[in-house]
Amino acid sequence: MAEQPTRESPLDRIRHDRDRFVAFAFTDADILIELDAAGTVLFSAGALALIGQTVDDLADTSFADQLDAESAAELQTLFDSPNGQHRWHGETLRVTGAQGKPVSFRVSGYRLPEMDNHVFLSLAHLPIQEPTAPVVSEEPKSDVFADVPDLIPSDGFTAAASEKLSDPNTELSLIEFTGLDALSRRADADELAQFLSGTIEKLRAKSVDGKSVTTFGGERVGVIHDRDTDIAEVSDALAEQARAIDPDGQGITMARTEIELDKSGLSDADAVRALVYTINRFAKAGPDAGFGSLQDGYEAMLEDTLGRMEAFRALVENSNFEIAYQPIVNLADRRLHHYEALVRFDGGDQSPYDLITFAEDLDMITSFDLSMCERIIDAVKADDSLRVAVAVNLSANSIQNAQFMKTLDQLLAANQQLSRKLLFEITESYEISDLNAANKAIQALRQRGYRVCLDDFGVGATNFDYLRVLQVDYVKIDGSYVRSVLNEPQAKSFLKAIVHLCDDLGIQTIAEFVEDEETARFLRANRVRFGQGFLFGRPEIGLPARELSPVPA
Repeated sequence: MAEQPTRESPLDRIRHDRDRFVAFAFTDADILIELDAAGTVLFSAGALALIGQTVDDLADTSFADQLDAESAAELQTLFDSPNGQHRWHGETLRVTGAQGKPVSFRVSGYRLPEMDNHVFLSLAHLPIQEPTAPVVSEEPKSDVFADVPDLIPSDGFTAAASEKLSDPNTELSLIEFTGLDALSRRADADELAQFLSGTIEKLRAKSVDGKSVTTFGGERVGVIHDRDTDIAEVSDALAEQARAIDPDGQGITMARTEIELDKSGLSDADAVRALVYTINRFAKAGPDAGFGSLQDGYEAMLEDTLGRMEAFRALVENSNFEIAYQPIVNLADRRLHHYEALVRFDGGDQSPYDLITFAEDLDMITSFDLSMCERIIDAVKADDSLRVAVAVNLSANSIQNAQFMKTLDQLLAANQQLSRKLLFEITESYEISDLNAANKAIQALRQRGYRVCLDDFGVGATNFDYLRVLQVDYVKIDGSYVRSVLNEPQAKSFLKAIVHLCDDLGIQTIAEFVEDEETARFLRANRVRFGQGFLFGRPEIGLPARELSPVPA
């Protein structure tokens, strides 16, 4: 008689469902927190190491105590909402991390009255990028233009700038309304609102398309216009109107910076890249960036950008970097499966991540990726004793670039004998905007016999969409989850869910940042196929002279 399947108890089913939903929640978050109606932490899970905490540290504490004053006030709005249910999405909170340093998160939240008004929060880590341009301390300014309707968001504005400013007959003016923040506290509210909306309308009328105007926070505005447009005329008229509505008669002063694209002999394409990147940095700096003047602040950022562009281009052209190789092993027998090739700049003293993301933001990464491919192909061809493959990192930016993929295909066609000696790892620091086009590029690599890995799985909200569309051979589970899996029980649910999904899709899993034996045993027990980390070997410059011996379990 056939053995009857074991029935799951209702309690076990509830537990499994809970674990499953927690795991899927982690695909859009790094940390999950449940608060009671008083704001006390009832449950926490995820990469709590990001804020220097553990589950036990947070239990039964006030979550507001972990936040700065502004973020705590934002959180209180969720509790104070008069509606029966209230949802948050995309807010930013700053949590006090290790050594008291703030850590920023994108936060989504939901309050459930039927569960005694408990609040559920998911926190996705937002890496902090320190400004590199010099700053001068001054009093922060509020965004006085925040309530003016229909302003183009700064990111949409810079996208428009990249297209419009390639026309030699257009230019960008950045305008700083010094004293406008102080005027907003003196003037009549209705008169001020009319002045602000009228200011934007006048600038829109002078823009190339009647709408290319944005605010960069505080007292700063950008407008794209024809070169022969007299922005000074508008500025003078606005200064007069400001004095008219000012009870003290002080008014405001206005400074303008016209942006030229022929700076430093750059090509039009490079000049636009530098300009757009610098505008984005200028916008992200926000109203409290503390620049002494618009001219000095922008020019300092632009000079820094141009200098970094020149240095990066020289680095690529001279192949002035080294390649380190880190082993990836089969967790079952600890035998070497393949190496990952990792770039090292300036002898390893400079962060590869910072330079690579800079190159991605400036659309310069394709030349570097191609240089890496050429270097690694040469190294693999020169080593007849190599019996395993080498993984080459490709930016998601590069695989979306048709010219890059065409050049890479030609390079691979000339070295077809290496198809089992190379595989490609798609890094996700740059978001994939067209998944179908990216999948077409990936399949072209696979059809030539090259295996493809999707890196850093588990960070951000798009990962499951990636697996739905992108057909790959390997998925590398992000190290932030691997590091916390033994100390944070709910992280185990995340790993189990990912491995189960990948098994169903016929995708093999790799765990990075495996640094101790206990973690390695856990991963193997939960069907993770491969491991990478200091337990198995650190990155070393140059391909090893011989194959590594298995690391004892």
